[in-house]
Amino acid sequence: MEAVLWPAALGSVVGVGWFLMIALKCARLVREAAPGRAGWRAWLGLATMAFLAACWHEQPAAAVLALPLLFLAMRGESKWGPMLRRGFIATGACAVGVASYIALFVATVPPGRRGGSSTLVGAHAIGHRLWRLGEMAWNISLGARARDTTRDAWALGGRAIRESPGGVGWVAIASAILLGVWWVVALARAESRRPAGVPGARLARLDRGTLAVFGLGIAVASVLPIALVATQPMQARYLYGAGAGIAIALAAGMDALLVGTRRAGRRSAWSVALAALSACMALCGAVCCMGWQTEFRQRSLADVDQMAQLRRLVPDPARGAVFVPLELSDGRMPHLRAYNPGVLGAITAPWSCWAYVQRGYRRSDVTATHMRPGQRVPLNADGSGIHYPRGLCDAWGVADPAKTLVPWERAVVFAVDREGVVRLVSREEVLNRLGGASPPKE
Repeated sequence: MEAVLWPAALGSVVGVGWFLMIALKCARLVREAAPGRAGWRAWLGLATMAFLAACWHEQPAAAVLALPLLFLAMRGESKWGPMLRRGFIATGACAVGVASYIALFVATVPPGRRGGSSTLVGAHAIGHRLWRLGEMAWNISLGARARDTTRDAWALGGRAIRESPGGVGWVAIASAILLGVWWVVALARAESRRPAGVPGARLARLDRGTLAVFGLGIAVASVLPIALVATQPMQARYLYGAGAGIAIALAAGMDALLVGTRRAGRRSAWSVALAALSACMALCGAVCCMGWQTEFRQRSLADVDQMAQLRRLVPDPARGAVFVPLELSDGRMPHLRAYNPGVLGAITAPWSCWAYVQRGYRRSDVTATHMRPGQRVPLNADGSGIHYPRGLCDAWGVADPAKTLVPWERAVVFAVDREGVVRLVSREEVLNRLGGASPPKE
């Protein structure tokens, strides 16, 4: 959901695309060249592609660890030793590109920020960290959060279809159903004409069992960069690379089932059943995506409305003004289920709060602090002003650790209630709520 509908998560999608191109490049090397004959240009190309994948997102780049399994899956009649050695060479070439990215990252990221040296997990805690990530991944993909989020999305998507102007939603659904039926029938006919136990010409040398393990290896390796950062929670977009690997494993398993079926009638029945199941899941997923898109759209409209209210309340803020949220509603739409967190607004994240007010006021001298609904406000206050330990961001979104004090004359403190109504907060209320508190640790 996040990887597709949230523009800031585009890197996850593009990074997985680069990894898939790396895998296709390796497959071409297996098909077109004898073991050990690939030239330096091929390995340099893999290193460059791995570097670009890491620049877009670290997770897909980590999946290059599974490449030796792809070489084994395509070994055909070749001996496994030379082919495995070639797979490790390909992985080593990719590792050069990934290491170049890591060197640039370590040289530029401040030590205390996410991914910096002080945020990495120690060897003694890696086991607990992996277990915790597994729990979070389960909750997001198949657990309570996933169930509530999907059920809400299904309801919102269905409502969007029913209320679409001119019946556009119904036309889209009918077209998708017709396309799915056509695809199922075409696949069944193709399978019925293929001799029993004979795969396609391009897949004849493919070991589908090893290919399935390769897909699972992608899923595991893509989670490793998240596991190394102690403060990083699992998010839905981080499962995009793992989902791609699981999809490869499932496709390999289904193809092995069809190839191994001897009777043409039974093989055709299996083809129809698997294709129909895939089409139904795709259709349900499309409806849910419409529901998730509705949540994102309504959150965006709420952000626009709240900015309009701020502009009415503070039409001309002082130069260098800092907008400070003291209280925020949780961003949930009405009637969402208990485990559906909803979509949070732009002011809730340190990487977007500054841009929110700068775009809203069309001024680069103003900035903002952030807060998360349901969490402690990352501020404290005294007679000199409001303290924001993270550091205020400039017009480029770069936080200055030295700029942690917001003087009262430049502070615009506000609150947003559950109805989305914005009100300004006085200095007395801020001191009553935050005065005397020690700055929370980041």
